[in-house]
Amino acid sequence: FRAAFPEVAQVACFDTAFHAHMPEVDYAFALPKELRDQGVRRYGFHGLSYDFIAARLAEIAPDLARGKVVVAHLGNGASLCAIDNGRSVASTMGFTAVDGIDLHVDRGEVLAVVGESGSGKSVSMLAAMGLLPDTATVTADEMTFDGRDLLNMTPRQRRQIIGREITMIFQEPIASLNPSFTAGYQIEEVLRFNAGLSRKAARARAIELFQQVGLPDPEGKLKSYPHQMSGGQSQRVMIAMAIATNPRLLIADEPTTALDVTIQKQILDLLMRLQEDTGMALILITHDMGVVAETADRVQVQYKGKKMEEADVLSLFENPKNPYTR
Repeated sequence: FRAAFPEVAQVACFDTAFHAHMPEVDYAFALPKELRDQGVRRYGFHGLSYDFIAARLAEIAPDLARGKVVVAHLGNGASLCAIDNGRSVASTMGFTAVDGIDLHVDRGEVLAVVGESGSGKSVSMLAAMGLLPDTATVTADEMTFDGRDLLNMTPRQRRQIIGREITMIFQEPIASLNPSFTAGYQIEEVLRFNAGLSRKAARARAIELFQQVGLPDPEGKLKSYPHQMSGGQSQRVMIAMAIATNPRLLIADEPTTALDVTIQKQILDLLMRLQEDTGMALILITHDMGVVAETADRVQVQYKGKKMEEADVLSLFENPKNPYTR
């Protein structure tokens, strides 16, 4: 970056978490909301020009000395989670649900995976988590998380990652929660098994998580069964369970399905706030391009188990390349 812009006196980044790994960066700070409103996302500028960035910084952050520039998160050159040439076949029927999918998500990034029903969005994620049934055959040239090979892990090694470092919010929260147990029992079970907390500590943490996701009367909700909660409340319980272990990657599979418009917005706002607060990577599976435009850094379009197009969110909406995307 310095070689490209020799007039730059100092370089800063938006990600304090990676500052220690970037000696070429002089200082770091959080991304102001005003910059996000101007089209600058948390971890990238999506093709915006240097002049655009400099002009916006001059307007919004006048305290920055002249000659400084703020650059996007540079990372360490490797994706947090990557699937190369992924393929999933239901062997009992010979049906190929996913064929040659390439997918990667970087640390702190919001990746939207979009496509119609049956395009393989959910199957790709379930394959990465090892949650497909035994009848399914999963192959890939590479399937890694933080440099670790997910394909060749033993079940015990995979359990150290799934539910701890990688978590998922499934479709239809009421169906995903066990109707025989209270919400408190289910989230406390997650905390005791995956975080090693005592019963007392797990209960206290569960109340804290219910407060964090905006559930009314969090202590009372611990005693509620799924059928006693609304769809929005059930979804908040699922989100609380998913973030309970402070995951590095959260997969949200149609998190607003079957919710009314007002609740949809609340859930999406909650997910984005949690993502920004924790710095976790987020894969958002959705049909809604409006949601994609508001939340995503990058978009991957799938159709019939194949990737049609991948681009940053601004480029995709301004100049879609694939006819299916258009």
